[in-house]
Amino acid sequence: LDFLHNRLHLVHTDLKPENILSDRWKDTKRSNFLPLREDSFKAKNDESNLFFIRLCDFGGCQKESSQGGKHIIQTRHYRSPEVILHAGWHADADMWSVGCIVYELATGKLLYDSHLDIEQIAIMSKHLGSDSVQFRRWRKVIPREYYDWFTRDGELIWPPKMCKYWKSEKDYAETLDRVNRQKPIGALLREKLGPCPLLEDFITKCLRWDPCERLTAREGLRHEFLKEAAADFKEFRESG
Repeated sequence: LDFLHNRLHLVHTDLKPENILSDRWKDTKRSNFLPLREDSFKAKNDESNLFFIRLCDFGGCQKESSQGGKHIIQTRHYRSPEVILHAGWHADADMWSVGCIVYELATGKLLYDSHLDIEQIAIMSKHLGSDSVQFRRWRKVIPREYYDWFTRDGELIWPPKMCKYWKSEKDYAETLDRVNRQKPIGALLREKLGPCPLLEDFITKCLRWDPCERLTAREGLRHEFLKEAAADFKEFRESG
């Protein structure tokens, strides 16, 4: 992803687990001429929990531009707030998707499983807290349909009045209940995994309202969470 952003100046636009390929790690230090059926070699490869990771599906890649894109990108579950609001997006939108993916891989649960834009923004507010400064910035550039979701002071109006987004009072009540049950990201992670400060820090730094405050792909590679994973890989590879 760092190569895509910094060398090719492309935005992937559709990062999700289905577009990440993995292959079980093989002991490439061993000679290719040694028999693959050799017991110790086969056992180590079969038991390995380490994988090579590759991105795929580059058909939707967009050239990064200073103006930013305005059209909808990303699969809904991994869609960043600026994309939902038509506020203009850059490569930072990919990093939002990264945060959602890492949370899902760690917990086995989708972070955002909503089919309504306004509900998804409200859930994000529960996860991240409100950011009236960023909301005010967006309010100046977003379409009227979304403009009315916020006060002039940049506060999300929640709960909203029942309107066209809901077909019935039952649907409306279910939306309010789903949002009310949400908690901050850190609390959700600790409920599922126990204390995991490095993982929590990595995810929350990808999931920032202000796109400019998110980790870049390069910064992500240097994050202590991934450094620790790289050290584990090195130790495993040198163990036999």
